[in-house]
Amino acid sequence: MRRRSIRATSQPRWLLIAAAGSAAAIAIVVAVLAAGGVLGGRSRTTAAGDLSPALANRLAGEARALGSAAAPVTVLEFADFQCPYCRAFWAVPLQQLKREFVDSGLARLAFRHAIVVGPESVLAAEAAECAADQGRFFEYHDVLFDAQGPENAGYLTPARLSGFAGRIGLDIQTFEKCLSERRHRDRVNRASDEGGDAGINSTPSLFVNGRRIANPFDYAALRAAVLAASGRGG
Repeated sequence: MRRRSIRATSQPRWLLIAAAGSAAAIAIVVAVLAAGGVLGGRSRTTAAGDLSPALANRLAGEARALGSAAAPVTVLEFADFQCPYCRAFWAVPLQQLKREFVDSGLARLAFRHAIVVGPESVLAAEAAECAADQGRFFEYHDVLFDAQGPENAGYLTPARLSGFAGRIGLDIQTFEKCLSERRHRDRVNRASDEGGDAGINSTPSLFVNGRRIANPFDYAALRAAVLAASGRGG
């Protein structure tokens, strides 16, 4: 079966500084993106707009989730581990969201794979799913973004991905067997295809209870959407 392609334009050189640089550099990038109104990952809106309640619930229900299952708000993120914009979102707005809403039990974070960069994105996503087998998806997710390298340049090798697994204390033999067997390739491809079918063509793409957030880097807007969805908005 021919896979749907949701790859978009390459990111500008100045953004790669944030992908490999300091927290301060990332914060500058986030500020520039927010001020300029640039959307996530590939700087395009998603074609789908808001998700229907049924679709949002299904996609979030099949995602890897962090936070209370009883939370009244679900923040659904579509992301690619090689995408520098996704790293910038992870480094600042996502940390704010976790501290303010996920840790308090008001929101649940659901993560879905959206492959927009290339083959190493697929391998990284499979590795994260192998970590999920050991109950450590989000810890591995954090390592992948923290240690993000250049896109499709041979950086995300099985050996490096295994090293990341060791960094968070996974059983290496189990992890390597899972990855070498490509055990989760179908899950990753299916998740990305379903995102494409729903109109997701940029990363990160963010939804709050199915409502699309136009600019994931505008934390004030994201915060207002979470509060409104929870019934606590002003």
